[in-house]
Amino acid sequence: MEPEFRKDKYVFLQARTRIELDNMDGNVSEMPELIRECGECVALAIEIRETLKTEVDVARAMAAEKLRNSQGTNGKPLSESAIESKVPLDEDYNAKLVEFAEARRDAALWASLMEALRTKSANLRVTADLIYAGFISQDFIRDKYRKQIRDSKKA
Repeated sequence: MEPEFRKDKYVFLQARTRIELDNMDGNVSEMPELIRECGECVALAIEIRETLKTEVDVARAMAAEKLRNSQGTNGKPLSESAIESKVPLDEDYNAKLVEFAEARRDAALWASLMEALRTKSANLRVTADLIYAGFISQDFIRDKYRKQIRDSKKA
């Protein structure tokens, strides 16, 4: 699942969440930039979500006002309970609700990507410590990479 908001950047950043053991220097050096870019997108997605939340409230109020100014089937004004039950039927209100739902989904996807990048950053520190301590060697990394290539050719 991908957000509609800055979809291409999301796909690029999501592809960078994997730790490449044979490119540890590159992983470590790119992390601050990846986290910064993702953070900017998260902030914008949340801002869009909050703006649309306000627009949904305005659309609801406008739909209710339209109904208050109209008359019922018997020529009398509609009761508040009738107005509240008919507001969800308004097309403009429903369109804003759909936009708001998409913005909520986009903001949640961007926030989860940010969490994935933070997790990668923490895992990079642990991996670097394991390499430094000698628990992970260059031979292990090469063997693992070769095994992945063989497995991908079999599939």
